[in-house]
Amino acid sequence: MIVLCSSMINAQYMPFIRDARYNKQTKTIDIQVQYSGGCAEHEFQLKVGSCRETYPVQCDAKLIDLTVNDYCDAIVSREVSISTQSIGLDDGYYAGATIQIYGGANTKAKFVLS
Repeated sequence: MIVLCSSMINAQYMPFIRDARYNKQTKTIDIQVQYSGGCAEHEFQLKVGSCRETYPVQCDAKLIDLTVNDYCDAIVSREVSISTQSIGLDDGYYAGATIQIYGGANTKAKFVLS
């Protein structure tokens, strides 16, 4: 029982990902997401995981919904913008990199930082 509660507390909610694109003018990753809720403003974090040493580099990431206790049942669709600087992808090393973002229910989107 304690293990079950612990895993529920440490669980991370991942929204559905519809699409993602790199915006060169704003240097942001713009992600079309869908999630349940509607009573609270949702905050998202993009966690970059492994990067393969190819040329150009290829990275995997997952989008995490940091909001808790939004028990409303609406289905919300919106765009989330995340600065490449805030997640460490603004270095020249990542120029032309392919990024694949994973979301809930095996949804994903792939784009190039160019």
